[in-house]
Amino acid sequence: MMVTASVSADDQPPLRMLIKRRDRRDTIRDVQQMLNGLGFHAGTPDGLTGTLTRSAIAGFKRWKDLPANGELISDDVLQALYRSSGRTEPPAAMLLVRQQFKPTFEAPVGLKNPEIPLGTHFFTANGIDRERETAEWQAVTLANILTSSEKQRMGIAPQALPSTAAEALDRLEIPADLRERIGTMMTNGTSLTITDEGLGPETGKGTDFITLTRAEAKAAAPKQVSAPKKKRNEPRRAYRNSIGLY
Repeated sequence: MMVTASVSADDQPPLRMLIKRRDRRDTIRDVQQMLNGLGFHAGTPDGLTGTLTRSAIAGFKRWKDLPANGELISDDVLQALYRSSGRTEPPAAMLLVRQQFKPTFEAPVGLKNPEIPLGTHFFTANGIDRERETAEWQAVTLANILTSSEKQRMGIAPQALPSTAAEALDRLEIPADLRERIGTMMTNGTSLTITDEGLGPETGKGTDFITLTRAEAKAAAPKQVSAPKKKRNEPRRAYRNSIGLY
């Protein structure tokens, strides 16, 4: 007789979630997907503007009689791509989910008042009660000073102040089906990072999400660290979600 053991969600490793603003790489990935769908060979959607992607964009511009010179992916090119693909422009933020250091899924989420910075906030969930559908969340907020050029690139008002942790959560528009999916996968120790700037460059295979923060307006080049350290001479720090920051 064969006995099959069932594995409940509570036996699974905790999720690592990150919500960030959509950045240029997200946009380029969309462009590649749309170009491939329209018959232009843009290569694997990886968010990088390689030779195939540039050639596909040039072909699309010729097809739509758009200027060949100037910015590679202008607003006019984006709008024409979305119209041609029958797609609406995506929401302003992205949710990325990892488990056991591996990407699990990602999905777009809405962001109210995108001209206001989100700030940088870290949350962990414990005391998860599936019957009552409740969890106890703890939050830590870190200073993260955005430069003027970063604010301009993100469409953030120059004098706008970052949201508190609670305000940042309230500004997120997460579809009900996505909330349900996350709720069925969550276990104690699940963490959530909310940030304007997105992933640190050290995030990769075999890591959790690594977030960079800047504590001073004029920061030195970022230094790689394996755990949070309180040093005034280190204006920019990298934190791993799984090292007990909370």
